[in-house]
Amino acid sequence: MLLDAGKHHLGEQVVPEAFLDALWEGNDRGLAARSVGKDAMLAPNGWYTDQIRVLEIGGHRLMSLVDIHGQTLMMAPESCTVIAINGGDLQAETEQMNARLFLRVVPAVPDATAEKQAM
Repeated sequence: MLLDAGKHHLGEQVVPEAFLDALWEGNDRGLAARSVGKDAMLAPNGWYTDQIRVLEIGGHRLMSLVDIHGQTLMMAPESCTVIAINGGDLQAETEQMNARLFLRVVPAVPDATAEKQAM
């Protein structure tokens, strides 16, 4: 629903479009909260609102929800791609976990999807 303008599979509006627009666009409060987050150095162009991060990684704008032990849900609207990763890191929010997610795993999926769509 988050990638389909807030509508479910039958087209009924479930999540208000204004709420989604605010998430994707960010605001001063979200930008300020994001600037002090642990992943801000890895993906500096983004914001944090209502437990949801919007990041620009590798030329892709992604909506992300990240648990403290690495469980991750990322959404790439341009390709309608969803990345779901089970978590299991023993320590909460380590630098290695964030680097692995945001610099290696997450950019690889939208890149591969874009390559496949270009074929």
